[in-house]
Amino acid sequence: MRAPAFARFGLLLAAGALSLAWPAQRSARAADPMLQLLFTSTRTGNAEIFLINEDGTGAKNLTNNPAEDTGATWSPDGAKIAFTSNRGGNPDIWVMDADGGNVKQLTHDPSADRTPAWSPDGKKIAFASDRSGNSEIWVMDADGGNPVNVTNHPSYDADPAWSADGQRILFASDRMGQQYRLFAMNAGGGGVRLLPAREGAGFGGVYPACAPDGKLVAYADAANEDREIFVCDAEGQNKKAVTHQGGINLFPSWAPDGKQIAYQHHANLQSPGALWITDAAGSVQNQLVGAECPLEGGRPAWKPRR
Repeated sequence: MRAPAFARFGLLLAAGALSLAWPAQRSARAADPMLQLLFTSTRTGNAEIFLINEDGTGAKNLTNNPAEDTGATWSPDGAKIAFTSNRGGNPDIWVMDADGGNVKQLTHDPSADRTPAWSPDGKKIAFASDRSGNSEIWVMDADGGNPVNVTNHPSYDADPAWSADGQRILFASDRMGQQYRLFAMNAGGGGVRLLPAREGAGFGGVYPACAPDGKLVAYADAANEDREIFVCDAEGQNKKAVTHQGGINLFPSWAPDGKQIAYQHHANLQSPGALWITDAAGSVQNQLVGAECPLEGGRPAWKPRR
């Protein structure tokens, strides 16, 4: 399997004890006590999945396991959390209750299964896997049954994200050459089409996330030597940067109301990351936690509103 020019979409699981640094700034807007996020932190010495309030308080370790636990995603009803873990010996997809209990392994393949994404109707989970010899997008039932390869392409395809209506899956791929681009396909496979929101050279056009109303897509893309968070419309047009921090900004995730985007910021590829939130217009960025997010921790995940 090919080595990445830059980290390949959560394939590697980073570990290491990183120091805790609390928020550098806050918005004047009052935090919503009902908004919470999952994110990956190494504050305990290895990658664990934490639940945190929108204002950066009340962090709770949900996994508490010596393995590397990353890339959490909520079921649409907020009752379950799917995530990647190597606690079975290699990266597989696991699921647990919202409080961290009742942990169950969903995939049992000797390959690396990673970055699960729950479908809007709660019936399916998309994930990336190299079980066919290269990284592909697979879709399985929410209980782990009936896995199907929906990309079937010799490229490196990764980081699936469902459209709001569940009809499409967005993903990143190098199938057009050395540079990664965003693509969309039918949820069952087929109908692959390029989303043209891509400019410049270097690693970018990755980590897509669809807004709750289906109108916008957030993703990470190259901005000169940096990586910033951008938004475009559902067809890849009208591209706009919503971060201007420099460094490496990855893993955008929309809040349930579509008004905010959480993401991960690294000063460079060697530095520990921080969890940040920006408003959807990109006018205000606020740091929740810092110096504790591994580069391969995967995107944060907002708890669904019931």
